This record gives sequence, C-alpha cells and structure tokens, in this order.
Amino acid sequence: MEKNAWLQWFHRNCNPRNYLQIGIASGSDLQFVLSNTPTIAVDNNPALEHKLLDNQQIVETTSDDFFASNTIEKTFGDKIELALVNNVNDCEQAIRDFINIELHSDKDTIVLLDGDVQKVLHVLKRYRPDLTLRTLTTGLAFVNNLSAGSPVLETNLSNILEELVTVPDEEVNPVNNV
Repeated sequence: MEKNAWLQWFHRNCNPRNYLQIGIASGSDLQFVLSNTPTIAVDNNPALEHKLLDNQQIVETTSDDFFASNTIEKTFGDKIELALVNNVNDCEQAIRDFINIELHSDKDTIVLLDGDVQKVLHVLKRYRPDLTLRTLTTGLAFVNNLSAGSPVLETNLSNILEELVTVPDEEVNPVNNV
C-alpha cells in the first residue's frame, strides 16, 4: 500500500479521538482524517491547497514552539492518539518531535513517520527496544508502545544527535516490514 492508503487505513480503522500532524505541506494528508476527529496540524510555512474541516486547525509555527505552548492539552484535553511526523528529512527535528509527542502519549498512541525515516528508526530501535517499530512502505513507518514517562531519548539526546550524523547509511539497522 502507498502512504495515502495507509493514512486512510489508520484513520478509518483506529478511529482516533484526536490527531496531530507535524508538517502539512499542501494539506492533502488531512483529507483522510475522519470528520469527527479533532485535528491540529503544525507547520511554520503551510501551503494549504485543501479545505479544512471545522474541527481541523492549522498552527503556523515551528513544532518546537508548538510543543512549548501547551496547545495539546488546551485542544485535546487528553493524550495524543494518532500522530504523523510528515516529510522527515531533518532527522534531528524528527527525533525532537517524537520526544515531544511521546510526552503526550500512552502505550496505545500511534506515531507515523513519513520521509527519510531509516536513521530515525535506527536510533529508536537502539535506544528504545521497548517500542514497536514497523516499516509500512518506502518512507512510512509505524511506532507505538510509547511511554510518556520514559526519559531515555531526552536523557540521551546529545548522543543520539551525534549518532545521527556519524552513522553511515549502510550501518543503519533495518526495521521489520509489515
């Protein structure tokens, strides 16, 4: 299945109470969100080409500033149930986004990573073997079994960021495919 088919599958089959998307580009991914799902989409430079539903909001800021604002608690009032970190090209930022999402998660939270995800998955597999990691299709991965109380990634962030730069692509550990 391609990315759009997976997004549609997760929204329809998981029927999440809420949805967070980091990076929206044109907003085309938001068309798969169910009409009753409160949605926050974060992008510091959105180029929206699609109409939003009433319960969808765009927050025009960086993801770091967004997480610092406590908007999740104000809007969702609950843990994040489904999240997408879109267009993962900056592995360092993707790791920081993952850490911030995990702070607002529980074991049932599902995080989807889209883009150049192999190094990010390598780091998650190495530092958090308790996570469930799966590659769904080229460039799309699934992570769950998160723990809001886990300090491992944040505690090791400087080592992780160094590893992201120094690990050659051929040494990146593969993750199980679905």
